[in-house]
Amino acid sequence: MIRTTLLVTFALGCSSNDFGVAGTEDAKTDHPTDVVDTGKATTDTGSFTCANPSHCDSTAPYCCATFELGAGSLPSCPMDKASTRCRADCPTQIPLTCPSPGQVKVCRNAADCATDPANPRCCKIFAGGVIGSVCVSAMVASYAMSCD
Repeated sequence: MIRTTLLVTFALGCSSNDFGVAGTEDAKTDHPTDVVDTGKATTDTGSFTCANPSHCDSTAPYCCATFELGAGSLPSCPMDKASTRCRADCPTQIPLTCPSPGQVKVCRNAADCATDPANPRCCKIFAGGVIGSVCVSAMVASYAMSCD
C-alpha cells in the first residue's frame, strides 16, 4: 500500500521524478519518498489531478487539496485520505482537531493566494505527517515553517 503522506507531499508542491510531460504522468514509486498521481491514474488513497495552480485553467483556477486527518493529536494526526483537483472555488477549511476533514488551496507563491483575502499567505506547513505549500491566514502563517 502506498502511504497517503507520500502522495500528498508531492501533491502539495514537493518535487518528484515521476512528474512527466503531458500524457506520461503516472502513479508509481521509484524512490521511497517520491510518489505522484496527476490524474492519469488513481491510487488507493485518492486521485491527484494537479500539483499546483499552473496545472489548472481559467474555468477552475485553484488546485484544491481535500483530505481527512485520522485520530490523533495535532500536528501528528495521520492523513487517512487525500486528493487534489482543479476547482472554480476552494474554501479553506483547516482542521483544528483530529479526526477531521480539511481543504486548502495549493500554492507556489503569494500570487497564487491573492484572490483569497482571508488566506493571502503562501506558506509551507506541516500537518498529518505532510509538508506542503498552501494558502493560509496570517494566524496560521505565524505557525508555518516558512512563507512566501
